[in-house]
Amino acid sequence: KIIEYYGDYWHASELLFEQDDLHTNIGITANEIRKKDEDKIKEIEEAGYQVLVIWENEYNTNPDEVKTRIKNFLV
Repeated sequence: KIIEYYGDYWHASELLFEQDDLHTNIGITANEIRKKDEDKIKEIEEAGYQVLVIWENEYNTNPDEVKTRIKNFLV
């Protein structure tokens, strides 16, 4: 099992970026970042792993709920 923690800025959260927004530090659009992340998760799952993605804003908004999700995922 793998837990991916996505920072809202670096992983182009929909809360911060529209899909066609250019991420100036990375040099690609938010949509391209999301596609890379999606492809990465798919590749990991195809290798036989289960993946839980936690977003920074989810944890900041409700850390107890996220901790419960993590505990349930790891069981």
